[in-house]
Amino acid sequence: MESPTIQAWLTRQCELIRGADRGVVVLATGEASPAARWPADLHSIADLASLANAALTERCARTEIHPPSDFAPLGYCLVAVPFSAGKRA
Repeated sequence: MESPTIQAWLTRQCELIRGADRGVVVLATGEASPAARWPADLHSIADLASLANAALTERCARTEIHPPSDFAPLGYCLVAVPFSAGKRA
């Protein structure tokens, strides 16, 4: 279930991070769909969601560095950082 509050937060984060071209928020609720995505019409999130789930499972920041390719001549990096709000069960 997408959340307007989380969407606003993610949009602001992606605007502040120089070079960011997409983002996703995945909540640790067991739901498969993201709580927010940026840009809002982003459809391909499999790589981001996978890394986010790994960060949630391992409870630590995760990165994936991708070298230059035809798709991304300068290469790119994916970053996933788990954080919590409130108590954990």
